[in-house]
Amino acid sequence: TENGNRRYFEVKVSDSTKNRRLKQRIAIESWECFKNNQSQELLKKGTGLTFDQITPILECQFKRIVLIDNKAQQRVSIDLSPIFINSRTGVNIGVPELVIIETKRNTNNPDLFAELIDSESAQKSDISRYMTGMLATNPSTKRYTVNRNHSK
Repeated sequence: TENGNRRYFEVKVSDSTKNRRLKQRIAIESWECFKNNQSQELLKKGTGLTFDQITPILECQFKRIVLIDNKAQQRVSIDLSPIFINSRTGVNIGVPELVIIETKRNTNNPDLFAELIDSESAQKSDISRYMTGMLATNPSTKRYTVNRNHSK
């Protein structure tokens, strides 16, 4: 890591049988050396592809705060001031007023953070960090609608 900043190479694959995404990631020292053997193995295992078959499009940088409640088995990640860098368009946009909050919890426990947000009447929406970055950096990106079934 440089100056305390962490960088990761991450592979996400949809698991249609469980209606969720599987994610694997490894720490990398810099973007220039992310094609190391460990990254290549992760990409091949997760997708069946090699680096010669893909093109990096979007880099997202942000400051992150993580809150953990071990008793409630809940984690809240707060991503602040994202910067989106599109390698195809060359557009680099910072959105200092954007805060992305994600909660992860044991589904048997109540979502305490969501209850707090609801009680404060804060604006909530389902967004994709990737699509937010693509829409901000490439005007020809097609919009899509998120369709999620939330069951309790």
